[in-house]
Amino acid sequence: MFSIPKIIRIYFLFDRSLLKELTRIAWEILALYYKNAVNKENVIPAAVASIQTFGDFLGSSPHLHMLACIN
Repeated sequence: MFSIPKIIRIYFLFDRSLLKELTRIAWEILALYYKNAVNKENVIPAAVASIQTFGDFLGSSPHLHMLACIN
């Protein structure tokens, strides 16, 4: 699960396209982690991400749930 610090959540509330960028960045970080953690050649990480946006103006809580594996 990737969550966003409270201080910047307001930006995601008004600009939903940032959620797409959050997903892309989270995937890049996770893929690099898997590639560096496994000491094999031809490691292919894969993931499925789900964007969750709960709450209202004062309690907005955008976050990602990711299920990842390596092949």
